[in-house]
Amino acid sequence: EVEWTAPPPDRPPIHLILAIPRPKSLKKLLPEIVALGIGRLTLLRSWRVAQPYLSSPLLQPEVHRSLILDGLMQAGSTRLPEVDHAMRFQPFIEDVAPRLNADLKLLAHPRAPRPLANVRPKNASVALAIGPEGGWIEHEIDAFDRAGFAAVSLGDRVLRVETACVALLANLNLLRTIE
Repeated sequence: EVEWTAPPPDRPPIHLILAIPRPKSLKKLLPEIVALGIGRLTLLRSWRVAQPYLSSPLLQPEVHRSLILDGLMQAGSTRLPEVDHAMRFQPFIEDVAPRLNADLKLLAHPRAPRPLANVRPKNASVALAIGPEGGWIEHEIDAFDRAGFAAVSLGDRVLRVETACVALLANLNLLRTIE
């Protein structure tokens, strides 16, 4: 029998919007991004997301739940992130993205002039959009801009999705500690 002495902790204030990666990449990524701390994950179809990725069993809650639990155990956390899917880009970017409840809306893009290091997320809730292999197409970048997302970069090197996710989340966590 369990008796709780305190309410559960809040979910981390990061909403990761991730273009659906290759299933092998998603399998590696889920425990890592959860361990780094996300409160919500939206898996988004973008132009460069290959059609076969959309039917991956990993998109099913009963399949990805164990990977999410692995990440929570690694981090010593108990709050499952919310996970949803946006299988059509236009409705998401026009109807959902502009109304996201986030203090900062960031779009990861290697050619962005603003470095992530200039962002000070201290106590802010953050929506962070990370594109597919090959990056966002210009139409998607413009649509994110219209939805209130500011493009940020980790530098001029183009990173794999697995590396970019871990690097961006780790940097956001670090930037939260800077006064």
